[in-house]
Amino acid sequence: YPGGVNQPSRRYLRQGLAAAKRVRPINGRVVLLSIGMSHTTQEFRALMRLATADPEIAQTVKLVDGAIGGWDARRIARPGAGYWSALDRRLGAEGVTSREVQAVWLKAAISGEDRPFPQDAKALRTNLRSIARILARRFPNLRLIYTSSRTYAGYAVTSLNPEPAAYDSGYAVRWLIQDRIEGRLRGPWIGWGP
Repeated sequence: YPGGVNQPSRRYLRQGLAAAKRVRPINGRVVLLSIGMSHTTQEFRALMRLATADPEIAQTVKLVDGAIGGWDARRIARPGAGYWSALDRRLGAEGVTSREVQAVWLKAAISGEDRPFPQDAKALRTNLRSIARILARRFPNLRLIYTSSRTYAGYAVTSLNPEPAAYDSGYAVRWLIQDRIEGRLRGPWIGWGP
């Protein structure tokens, strides 16, 4: 969060909790949707397996994996991208509607990023802002966006999203959240993810 702290301010936390209290089942469901790239889908599918086996998870919560391998932040940030029609098909296949999506986990990076810091992080922040705006328009009941930076890529064997760009993505996420806190970005509450 701004100032390099790991907790939101009391004021911003209260806003997040107020947004969370507005989450209520629609058609008997609350949909948590993942948005992003291949790492996002891998991690979210692991969460789905754990959630399925956890009796503490409310039966009204429906997890939908909307993350698609091969789609980086630059491509997802375009409102007319094929990502969004593919996502609509996934939601339909799960029997849910865009109205039921009330929370999103967003984790995206720029494929092949090779600009130095801070240009790399600023470019990702711009893409994340666009994606947040698209999400707010597509999902009228979206209350919460949880976002995460890229996982450590020091052992990566491809140039898809190597270090230091993976590390620098943490700044992009922090700046995105700061934009929301300071009112430069409107819409759902945005906070750090898992």
